[in-house]
Amino acid sequence: MVWHRYPALKYLIFTILGIVGYDYCKFPTSVNLYFGIALMAFLIISFFYKKPTFRILLLLVFLFGGYLSAFYNDEKNNERHFQKHLDCEKYIAQISSATETKAKTYKVKATVVSVFKNDKWQATEGTSLLYFNHSAGVFPRYGEYYVIRNSIREIEAPKNPYEFDYKTFQARRSIFTHQFLRENDFVKVGDSSPNFFLKLARIANDYTHDTFAKFLPEPQQLSVADALISGQQSNIDNDTKASYTKTGSIHALAVSGMHVAILFTLLNFIFIKSLKLPKNAAFFIIISFLVVYAIYTGLTPSVCRATLMFIILQYGVLKGREGEAVNTLLVSALILLLFIPSWLYDVGFQLSYLAVLGILILHPRILILFSPDNKILSYFWEVTSVSLAAQIFTLPLTLYYFHQFPNYFLIANPVVSILSSVLLPLGLFLVPLAKVPYLGDLLGYLFKILIDMLNASVAYIASWPGAVSSGFDISLAYMLLMFGCIYLFMAFLKKQHIWRLISLFLVLIIMLGYNAYKTQQHNAQHEITFHFIPKAWGISIINGRNATFISADSLCSDPLIYQYHLKNYYDAKAVQRVDYKPINNSALIQYDNIKIRRVASPADLNAHEKVDFVLFANKAVPKAGHVFADSCKYLIDGSYTKWGIEKLNEQDMNLAKKYIVLYEKGSQTYKLK
Repeated sequence: MVWHRYPALKYLIFTILGIVGYDYCKFPTSVNLYFGIALMAFLIISFFYKKPTFRILLLLVFLFGGYLSAFYNDEKNNERHFQKHLDCEKYIAQISSATETKAKTYKVKATVVSVFKNDKWQATEGTSLLYFNHSAGVFPRYGEYYVIRNSIREIEAPKNPYEFDYKTFQARRSIFTHQFLRENDFVKVGDSSPNFFLKLARIANDYTHDTFAKFLPEPQQLSVADALISGQQSNIDNDTKASYTKTGSIHALAVSGMHVAILFTLLNFIFIKSLKLPKNAAFFIIISFLVVYAIYTGLTPSVCRATLMFIILQYGVLKGREGEAVNTLLVSALILLLFIPSWLYDVGFQLSYLAVLGILILHPRILILFSPDNKILSYFWEVTSVSLAAQIFTLPLTLYYFHQFPNYFLIANPVVSILSSVLLPLGLFLVPLAKVPYLGDLLGYLFKILIDMLNASVAYIASWPGAVSSGFDISLAYMLLMFGCIYLFMAFLKKQHIWRLISLFLVLIIMLGYNAYKTQQHNAQHEITFHFIPKAWGISIINGRNATFISADSLCSDPLIYQYHLKNYYDAKAVQRVDYKPINNSALIQYDNIKIRRVASPADLNAHEKVDFVLFANKAVPKAGHVFADSCKYLIDGSYTKWGIEKLNEQDMNLAKKYIVLYEKGSQTYKLK
């Protein structure tokens, strides 16, 4: 029975249910207090009198523990949170993260420590995103204080169908607001590190970057080295990210379990196999190095997660519990979620644990399928089987979140793993030894060659035809069915019971039936969508599995428009072909029996023209006196800013009755006959 073999599993499940349940059922603090006291009282009584009842109540304790953890980590329950004072005149913010360089701005996280309201300063808490415009001539740094004129606003929900929910994504990190800053919006007033260890990490990261820059002249080389060694990903260009994503090796650009495992293996070789220190002493030293490395990389969530997971996992191995590695892994997840429940919704957290789970459970079964005598071939098979096991366990989640699958991951991942295994220790040795005559130059030269080999290998594999299968759009239920197939298949391999095989086939039949139903729906679909695109416009007309995107020429040729505003929508509609139709000015757009008038100027609007839709561009909305046809829908596109819409509302109180404002209502989809 799985519960007896992995006893931590049931406690982890109930903790997760408590965390998820908080989103749907929130009680006042007093209710939580009384319920907690009653639960603990019953638990103590049942421990002495009724053991079965005690086990049930213990599960409820973990359920309630998950709920309480989510409750107390929810910044909205903090009475001192600055969001309760958004009407303040100005506020003081301290930079609390590394600076991320964007195309036009510098992005940072900042803690709002005080707000100026009612002619006095009030202490506050909470984190916001700040974007400093490059034109302001300021590069914000960790620990700096700024007095900022208040125009902070809440992060908005997605306005396009199936678009990435950035608002929820940041809310899971207790960030609800952001502000874009120009030169006259802020004044620097001080500099003081809020955390000594993070300040040391920033200094170490800057030193590492400067050291690598001496040996890596190309931005692509330097950005990959920074990401691989110190976990700094802010300067990686889109082409490099795309190559690593297409090959399924994007994990190499974030300090993860793979990096910690490589470092642990190296330290284990030095202190146990070479120096032959006692296991307990060696374990303490190795863990100390891992903690220092976590601080060095900035204590980011992925680093903390990987380090803590590996420490707990290796502690179980140290105590001679190798057979309980899966249970130890579950315990590590339980501990992390009780402290930081928001990680449950973090894609990196989910993928990392599933990957390790796949390696622990499935890898041994794959490994025995092939036993080459050649040591080199055996090593490659070991690395390949690890990658395959991890990929099988993460496949449903990958398709659910990213809608694509890297077809050549079995080729790319062994190459990336082998090169990373050399690059990580080499890079860590290069940082302190770079200034040593001759040795530093030699290490730097080798480091550059290996970085070039890594980038070239990944780019080459990503360029192969059919490198990525894309367009997948699966529901949560379908994803769970995929996990069910994996479980039933593994169960059948363990014990060839006929009912397990029958269950597997039944699940596959359900999935095939669902696919057939969705295919029929996609072939018959016919709809038009007016997209909300900030400061721009776009129209999609879908007929079956073909789509036509109509917009300005610059937008039709911009890959980011497709990536951020269209891709998920087209994936959900199973679109296989997209035709781009650029239109830059006012025009009459005809598609079958549908007529759309694009209006770039009020003078271009003909009140007597019979059309189905009218889409107004910036400053093109007609003044009072225009005749509105009942059969026509009037829309205002995304080129109208928030302030532009507010101005229109001031001029015309009936604006909402006459027009569909995409900024306020988001994109609009209409079924076509």
